[in-house]
Amino acid sequence: MQSLLNWTLTGSGTTLNDRSGSAGPQALIRKDKKTAGKITLRLYSNLARYAGDKTRPFQVPVGSSETIHGLIQRFRIPMSEISMIFVNNTLTRKLDTPVRPGDELKIFGLVGGG
Repeated sequence: MQSLLNWTLTGSGTTLNDRSGSAGPQALIRKDKKTAGKITLRLYSNLARYAGDKTRPFQVPVGSSETIHGLIQRFRIPMSEISMIFVNNTLTRKLDTPVRPGDELKIFGLVGGG
């Protein structure tokens, strides 16, 4: 199954690695960066496993220059498993969208059925 969206990183040309495995809760805080504040993150359906099976929204510290791309990499979520991303209830396709303290980020996984 393929992702429904065309993901873009404008200006950087960076691609994501499809790494398997869960980053778990240890991915929530990066010791090499100062935090600017926290966002609320919710990973839906099968993506919850990348956050230690958290099924409810949870707080994530973010740096002042954090982007959606950075968060996805931090949790090691393969792009092939993501169908939609919402920032503050607005659908986005741009991975270089900055996230700011107080933002609400929802990432939806692919769902199949018949």
